[in-house]
Amino acid sequence: MSTRISVVLVTHNRLECLKVALKRYEEQTILPSHIVVVDNASTDTTREYLDAWTRQQDGKFVREAIHCEKNLGGSGGFCVGMERVVQTDCNFVFLADDDAYAQEDMFEELIRFYEARKDKQQIMALCTAVLNHGKIDCVHRRRIKRNVLYVKEYPVSPQEYEGKFFSVDELSFVGAMIKKEAIKRIDYPNTEFFLQYDDTEYSLRLREIGEIYCVVRSKMHHDTIDSQRITWKNYYSLRNEIFTIKSHYPRRYFYTAVLMSYIKHCSFLARLLKKKTPAQIKMYRMAISDAMHGRLGMHEVYRPGVDIESIQ
Repeated sequence: MSTRISVVLVTHNRLECLKVALKRYEEQTILPSHIVVVDNASTDTTREYLDAWTRQQDGKFVREAIHCEKNLGGSGGFCVGMERVVQTDCNFVFLADDDAYAQEDMFEELIRFYEARKDKQQIMALCTAVLNHGKIDCVHRRRIKRNVLYVKEYPVSPQEYEGKFFSVDELSFVGAMIKKEAIKRIDYPNTEFFLQYDDTEYSLRLREIGEIYCVVRSKMHHDTIDSQRITWKNYYSLRNEIFTIKSHYPRRYFYTAVLMSYIKHCSFLARLLKKKTPAQIKMYRMAISDAMHGRLGMHEVYRPGVDIESIQ
């Protein structure tokens, strides 16, 4: 088979998860040619573990670790890893989190699908199905619907997973296999997003030049808990979503997004019906304002781990 895959994993203080993830790649029926782990300034023993892991070169694939001096967020971490692996002889770059676990035939199914296609030149990315506690997690593969005033994204329905494959407009970076040729054409994820929505914005660029397919029999296990608690991460989700709409769509969609976001998160109705706290409303207002003015990067207040209710 001519398809060669380099893997990029981004990790931060989740060593036990990382160990499982790496083991699953080592157990693949078709191995990647290269695995690069980007250590996003972990403060546990991740550095020591990865240094030992990289010394275990056994000829199956190249092991490499990149230790960042500071936390670059998901977007920055993936960018660093992608910049490294595009220099290798791979033709696809596979992205995933450190707590996402590959089914043993994950790569085999992706490669089998790709090599059987006659439209290879049009395919810019493939992705796996994502399972959350054994059930399809539809939020990772989405489509876009537009009308006169707004653009809306929605998950692919569970029924489509009963087939062999389907096209998508947006993918998450959990089980995303991107053609190296596409990366060279559209560049890297926007590092200024820090985290949240960077994969969505990147998907829009991919779709401008070709197709994205989800290969249903290729599976990634990513067990998470759907928490409704509002945290510092919500700042980046809203800011980056609005900025993406501003950057990729007609201006009217941007105006609608700002208005609807304000009503949903910052208005009297948000406080009354959704029981938003003053601290939460303040955070959302800042997110909207920063998106409107293009102020990106890690926010000086809404930093990883901060308790937003403690912010004065």
